Amino acid sequence: MILEWKINLINLSHKSLKKFTVYLGLDDIVYDKLLGCLYKECIDNCDIRMLEYHVNFSIANISLIKLNYCRKRMFDKDNTVKLLFDIDSSCVGVESVLIPNRKGHYTLCLSSQSGCILHCSFCSTGNLGFHKNLVHSEIVSQVLVAKNILNRVFKSKVITNIVFMGMGEPLFNLNNLIVSIETLSHHACLGISKNKITV
Repeated sequence: MILEWKINLINLSHKSLKKFTVYLGLDDIVYDKLLGCLYKECIDNCDIRMLEYHVNFSIANISLIKLNYCRKRMFDKDNTVKLLFDIDSSCVGVESVLIPNRKGHYTLCLSSQSGCILHCSFCSTGNLGFHKNLVHSEIVSQVLVAKNILNRVFKSKVITNIVFMGMGEPLFNLNNLIVSIETLSHHACLGISKNKITV
């Protein structure tokens, strides 16, 4: 069976993914493999056939793996990396920033909205107007894409801290924020300590 629309696996929280696998009649081993492929290996839709091999199920017929498209990457001399993502045609784009620390690890500054409803005098995001709240997949994708870029460019660098200080006011997108933090901190997903996630 091939559906005209497909479920973006990245838009499912780990709890929803569990329900999804149970609905399909798949066991806990498949669920664990799915989490590992999505969040530890950071595979994208190009690798979904590899995912099928791991879980022994034709998952590509009903689902996909859609990550944010990174339109632009800007590297500074101190190894700070600014990322500009295209979310959809209705948005102005979304920014994330990878900031190196003294231990050689990275803090990732995440956006929770495209634009912002507030018009704070010290922030240029408010001048863009408000476009949308980012959903779970659009928030978590920022981390997965950033993680892939770090792996390719710097090899051994890791993201140890998250701050929601990018575009938007995170508390105005509370439901998606909470679910995203659960995914970021879950041991089988990205495993970032809640003590190192700042809102």
